[in-house]
Amino acid sequence: MTLFPIAHPRLGLSITTDSVCLVEIKPTLRGRVFRQLAHQALPEGLVQLSSTKPNISDPDALSEVLRVLTKGYRKPQPIVLSLPDVAGRTALFEFKDFPKNLPDREAILNWRFQQDINLSTKNARIGFRLYEPQKQRKRKPAQSPSLRRVLATAVPNTIIEQYEMACLKAGLLPLGVGLSSLDVLDLFRAMIQETSQTATRRSQKPGRESLFLYLAGWGFSFIALREGIPAFVRVKSLRLVRPQEMPPPTVDASLMLQNPTSTLGSQPFADPKGSSGNLEPKSANVSSASGNTRMLTNELVATLQYYLESFQTTSWEGQALPLYMAEGMEQGGTLLPAIQDIESILKTSMLDSPPINLLTFSEHLKATFPAGDKLTPYTYQKALPAYASVMVSS
Repeated sequence: MTLFPIAHPRLGLSITTDSVCLVEIKPTLRGRVFRQLAHQALPEGLVQLSSTKPNISDPDALSEVLRVLTKGYRKPQPIVLSLPDVAGRTALFEFKDFPKNLPDREAILNWRFQQDINLSTKNARIGFRLYEPQKQRKRKPAQSPSLRRVLATAVPNTIIEQYEMACLKAGLLPLGVGLSSLDVLDLFRAMIQETSQTATRRSQKPGRESLFLYLAGWGFSFIALREGIPAFVRVKSLRLVRPQEMPPPTVDASLMLQNPTSTLGSQPFADPKGSSGNLEPKSANVSSASGNTRMLTNELVATLQYYLESFQTTSWEGQALPLYMAEGMEQGGTLLPAIQDIESILKTSMLDSPPINLLTFSEHLKATFPAGDKLTPYTYQKALPAYASVMVSS
């Protein structure tokens, strides 16, 4: 139900520990496109991320920053708000049957959060997306029916209401609130899926598996996809500091549409316990890496190893596994070592590990955010969560 007779939001706002970013889009005959952006640094300690306690130390100070940032816009102004993933909890659930009405859906998700990851969501706001099983060829009698997967998030009311109140005091109406990596994944899902379908048609092999990695100053989110449907999710909280050096060249995801890599087999699986926890790799020492790179490499290798060993049944046979990386921090990609180093680490601890093809969306985003007087070549990375939130909002 719409509470206010207002137009569809054209502003996306993202808030992190060090800055706020505002992105404006405009409707055109070709659809909605980027118009302009603005960002403002935040005082240290104003926003401290947590999934259990309030994040904002001085809500009035944050409201004032937002008021200055949105000066010139008519108030009240509808917006879509993007929060860091670690402000809430994310989990992936499987259901044989999923209720059709919203109260029953929320009730069963509340129960699954409690049962599967021991998280009470009594005083939290639940968001979710349902993924129906795709139509498949006729099954053999012994095969079980496909399960429905639900990617769900829970953000405590004490946290989300702080952000919303800061916006309201600045004359902004948050009509939607999302978590950054999930918004970014939704933004690029069509590109990933088109790439997968093209590769499947060319190889004449069923299914295709893809990995999605979102890097931000608060850590990373890792999501494994099979036929475009999440099959494994992990969100890891890390304090990553923006590097100063320029990022190394990587292959752009848009090029995959013309030159897709080979395909992989597919079997349904899921990680019902979802997002958090410490996973230690059997061998993940990168002696020459910086502290940031070493920390990120250890956690990423641990995540890949756990996923491949626990949920994989595919024999790779030299086929490359595509890893799509999106950056929500400036030059975040420079924190990763060469992909060959990650492959080497995996090979020392796994009998059968696939080669990995690292792909980014850099060129696509550079075309979306054309450089200008107020834009550096990497501004689009910081603006990505805000842009994604407003572009995927319904």
